[in-house]
Amino acid sequence: MAAQIVPDRTLPQSSRIETRGNIQEITGGTRAGRNLFHSFERFSVPEGGTAFFNNPAAIESIFSRVTGGSASRINGLIRANSANLFLINPNGIIFGRNASLAIGGSFVGSTAERIRFADGAEFSAVNPPATPLLTVSLPVGLQFGDNPAPIQVQGPGHGLFLDSPENPTVNRTNRPAGLAVNPGQTLALVGGNLTLEGGNLTAPAGRIELGSVAAGEARLVALTEPQAPQNWRLGYAGVEQFGDVRLRQAASLETSGNRGGAIQVQGRNIQITGTSALLADTLGTGAGGSLSLRASEGIQVSGFRVGSSGPFVSRLSTDVAAGATGAGGRVLLVTPRIQIDNGGQISSGTFGGGNAGSLQVQTTALEISGGSPIGPSGLFTSVEAIASGNGGRLTINAERLRLTDGAQVAASTFGAGDAGRMAVQAKQVELQGNGSGLFATVEPGASGNGNTLTLIADQLQIRDGAQITTLTAGDGNAGNLTVRAEQIELVGGTRQFASGLSTSVEPEATGRGGSLTVSAGQLRIRQGGQISATTFGSGAAGQVTIQAEQIDVSGGTAQGPSTIAAASTASGNGGNLVITTDQLRVSDGGQIVTATAGSGNAGNLTINASDSVALSGRTPFGSSGLFASALAEGAGGNLNITTERLSVADGAVISVSNFPSGDPSRPPGQGGVGNLTVNANQIRLNREAVLTADSAAGTRGNITLQSDNILLRQRSAITTNAIGNARGGNIAIDTTILAAAANSDITANAQNNFGGQVLIRAEAVLGTQARPQLTRFSDITASSALGPQFSGTVQINAPDVDPNRGLVQLPANLIDASNQIAAVCEQTEGNSFVVTGRGGLPEAPTQLLRGETIWEDLRISEMEHRGSASETSRSVQPNLNENRLVEAQGWRINATGQIILLASPASSRIAVDCAKRQDEPT
Repeated sequence: MAAQIVPDRTLPQSSRIETRGNIQEITGGTRAGRNLFHSFERFSVPEGGTAFFNNPAAIESIFSRVTGGSASRINGLIRANSANLFLINPNGIIFGRNASLAIGGSFVGSTAERIRFADGAEFSAVNPPATPLLTVSLPVGLQFGDNPAPIQVQGPGHGLFLDSPENPTVNRTNRPAGLAVNPGQTLALVGGNLTLEGGNLTAPAGRIELGSVAAGEARLVALTEPQAPQNWRLGYAGVEQFGDVRLRQAASLETSGNRGGAIQVQGRNIQITGTSALLADTLGTGAGGSLSLRASEGIQVSGFRVGSSGPFVSRLSTDVAAGATGAGGRVLLVTPRIQIDNGGQISSGTFGGGNAGSLQVQTTALEISGGSPIGPSGLFTSVEAIASGNGGRLTINAERLRLTDGAQVAASTFGAGDAGRMAVQAKQVELQGNGSGLFATVEPGASGNGNTLTLIADQLQIRDGAQITTLTAGDGNAGNLTVRAEQIELVGGTRQFASGLSTSVEPEATGRGGSLTVSAGQLRIRQGGQISATTFGSGAAGQVTIQAEQIDVSGGTAQGPSTIAAASTASGNGGNLVITTDQLRVSDGGQIVTATAGSGNAGNLTINASDSVALSGRTPFGSSGLFASALAEGAGGNLNITTERLSVADGAVISVSNFPSGDPSRPPGQGGVGNLTVNANQIRLNREAVLTADSAAGTRGNITLQSDNILLRQRSAITTNAIGNARGGNIAIDTTILAAAANSDITANAQNNFGGQVLIRAEAVLGTQARPQLTRFSDITASSALGPQFSGTVQINAPDVDPNRGLVQLPANLIDASNQIAAVCEQTEGNSFVVTGRGGLPEAPTQLLRGETIWEDLRISEMEHRGSASETSRSVQPNLNENRLVEAQGWRINATGQIILLASPASSRIAVDCAKRQDEPT
């Protein structure tokens, strides 16, 4: 069938059509320098047909327009010699399933009304002038009308598949080229709404441009030529409003080649669904290109396929292919809203020797959810298992970031290359669901190192098993994790994962763990959330550093308590944990831990709280508290606390012991325990609160407390007890007042070795005393089960109190008041009691009785305030007729046994005889 091409007569020299079978050869046209102009009333190519622009060799660009009222339907071949071809039809262009290109230069298909040139000339398809002014200059823009017509590209789909989920190399064996230009050239479609339904566009190592323009005041798309006349690039600064771009039914754009080409898509909403793909991969030695999507409203990437032809997902990529040594290109997404779901993936990774490119997202709202059997939905800059190149940088700038239902953003290495950096900055970040999160990982078998993961946010919430993680499961070292946010909340978890922030060394890994740094205004961890730096392998765990104004760690689940932890469960050493805050609260089973449950040593735990540390509560799964534990062969770390006020209550624990808090049946660890040091103005232990360095091995396990006052109540304890062959630890207390009540004990006992030493320096010790064994009272002991000869020592330096006497014991029965009340005669009214010399009551109730204290009556009557010096020197005679308080003249016992003092002696049981001596019986 012949091509449906009909020239018009609007040019000085009209186009000529010669038909030979299914081929229509186009010659003639009007020439201006290296430009050739054609004008058609209709231009369509049916299936099997060919439209052949047979241009002279000297022509660089062919400009063709359709002036009639019908859309161009291209379902055959458009052919041209070595020239660029511009085809504009304001009524629309439809490329069918069999449409193809065979031209020497670039191809620009557009529904613009006219082409503008650098000298101001225009080539218009709408009401062309009778005497057109044609030009030799280069085109500078496409000018659209009020209602730009759409462009459609139909096709059979791309036929792409991944070799395997484990090796997600894109296999291009079955991909049709579709509309294609020669390597290095530009293929551009610019119109109203653009729809690709299974269509394929190909520009190897070249450039693909998709632009959708909608009605608006400004509708000029700029044309620039950055490298050569054949390599056109479009700019959209002159466009006010955009239309939609949709890729459906496995449509594809590909500029992959020896070097990665460039893809630019501009629209209002850009949708890549139904396993559609945009690929600008590096396949050889050349440098990578770029993949840029800009949408005025939103971008969506969604969908996957698992079928007989192989698995695939909707995908954007600038990867370095297997065997390639050139660098990868950049992925850039700029839009107010991005949605990636149902397995959709955006990647800038490497499978070869070349370094990966970068992936950058700028948006108001980024939402990624779900996954597929092929993998999670997300953003990835991975170094794959067969790669030696390094990973690229992954950057997200957003107002809101939300990852749910297993979605991921990851910068990982599976191979010899180092992973790339990840930086996320957003006002609100929400991560929810098992497996969801931000990950910078060294995967099993990888020798490359991980890299830094940085998150900066106003509000961060992680819940239901989501995580932000850097880890190593290979030989490479894990990267560091830094999180800065005004508010951080970590909530809950699942059987597989606790919600939280973590750096870890996985089992079989030899690399070191990364450090974890958190800066926050408020940090809340509840219902099993965690912050952790852990080693399960031979590599050492990283350090945890937390700085926040307020920290609240509370609750837990059967899977574990809410936790801040630096721990080892293997041969690698655990890291240190340093917390700096104003207020720290740990409650309802929450824990802050440095521990070892393996042969590696635990790190130190340091708490600096300018205002207070408050620990309270316990659950069936463990006590609230601070722990630097040695639960296996490795040695425990030290625990240091500096604060204004330390409060431990309701079974909470501060421990550097060998004993787990949540499972009393578990045998204690055999590694040496650390030392506990507390420096606080106030220390309060209440209701079975415990400070412990109990040990089953080692020579440490000492407790040092320095405080203005220390109070133990309700069966609370300070212990450095030892079992087995361990020696009891030492306790050193330096305080003003040490008080204990209700069977609260200080013990440094031992089972099969010497007891420890207890040294107390205080101005007063109240309510407790040194005893050889524990009693039902508050005790201080340093005993040994081997006998007194193995007991430790208790030394109490308190100058004003005999520590062996303890508190003064009150008598069991009330004193007979009849022997204590003095009856005063009327004649003696007005007598005074005068204290002279030094001695008497202290100035304040908290001070001790001292011989040199001078008693002073601070009560000053209203009269003394008003009277003069002469008046205060005279005695004041009381008015016996006015109502006033008087001294008791007698007493009686009422029906309830209470003693009642009486103003009149008439009812007194004792007759007062003023003639007798005061001490004589009546």
